[in-house]
Amino acid sequence: MARRGRKRKTGKRTASGALQRPTTRNARKAAADETKPAVEARQRIHGLSEADAKAPEGGDWMGRAFLAGRLSARQHEAGKLYREFRADYARALQVKAIRSGSVVEGDPGGYDGSDPFDDPKHEAWCLKLRETYRGTRAAILSTGDALAQIVVDGVVVEDLPMMDYVNTLHVVLDALADYYMLPLGVDTGKSAA
Repeated sequence: MARRGRKRKTGKRTASGALQRPTTRNARKAAADETKPAVEARQRIHGLSEADAKAPEGGDWMGRAFLAGRLSARQHEAGKLYREFRADYARALQVKAIRSGSVVEGDPGGYDGSDPFDDPKHEAWCLKLRETYRGTRAAILSTGDALAQIVVDGVVVEDLPMMDYVNTLHVVLDALADYYMLPLGVDTGKSAA
């Protein structure tokens, strides 16, 4: 007995059984270089070379300022250390979740007798971060600039382009570099790599 209806089309199929559509050359080309619009915008707006625009530092304002020579390598490193510290400090402020009264994977929930805040490693880590916070805050305040904290948080943490306050940023990053005891050296404004 012959099969009725339309003949089945030949070709590659997806896991669901549908025919795969052929990709066009433009779609393959666009998928190959998804970062091209961002690289071109960094070159056009910030005046970076193609290699600098493709560099990982080109992804944020502070990195682009470093690549353009507006920040020294020491200041850029101090900014990265401050950003990492602020991320750790924000994590330290989070409280461990107390176990709920629900059933999780067959085990009855509720209070299991443990103290979720009794972790000596976590406590030591939080204590170290509090001391580092006091030190970084004192270093920032030692600049004597009333906008120092706002500028460093805006540029380094929130990635805001605050070009009007670049002198304040230089002073604050130098103070943070001194606090982090980064070595003095010949700064060319560009990375060695």
